[in-house]
Amino acid sequence: MKKCPFCAEEIQDEAIICRFCNFDLKTRKPIQPQSSNVQKVETKSSVSDGVKLGCGMFIILPLIIIGVLIILGVIFGMIGSGVQQRREKEIKRIIEGDDLKRKAKAVAESVELAARNILITNDLQMAKRLAESFQKRERLQGCVLYDKEGNILAITERISKWQDEKKSYIREVLAGKQPHAGPEKLGEYSVYTYALPVLDGENNILGIVEVILTPRL
Repeated sequence: MKKCPFCAEEIQDEAIICRFCNFDLKTRKPIQPQSSNVQKVETKSSVSDGVKLGCGMFIILPLIIIGVLIILGVIFGMIGSGVQQRREKEIKRIIEGDDLKRKAKAVAESVELAARNILITNDLQMAKRLAESFQKRERLQGCVLYDKEGNILAITERISKWQDEKKSYIREVLAGKQPHAGPEKLGEYSVYTYALPVLDGENNILGIVEVILTPRL
């Protein structure tokens, strides 16, 4: 047995490297363990891979989320568009049907007598009351009373925007003394209108009473 000159531990006489301190008895230098270097390389590699993976996920994850949101937006847009199209078709079917026309005609004829008296006496207060009476009705959107020049004398408040719309048929009704009926647009809404000419006892035009209905789905 002999002692290691580096750590003073007893080792075999034939020993070349001290088993306690890895001292090389031939070169008289301690041997650095390779495992630490390997571990350092592996650690650096692991850290580098982790950083790369984290950076990749940081970039990819928002792109995935954006892609999913876009797909969902397209799907919901298609669903909403389909529902809207079906609704518009149903409204068109109702407006173009005979039931709404008969209803509008019946309502217009029911107020024709009152409209005639208002136009003969030029009672603007009664004209306003007639238009306001439609405000309380559920389905009837409103009533418009015109004089023989086509000027609006009274209009139901909730369809006040109707007076901003261009209606060429009013002149035609006044000139031809024939009613006009058909679908029209009130802003973004589809409505049905029936314009009835109001005549005196000698068949002279006094004005027009117009009833505007909305379809009920």
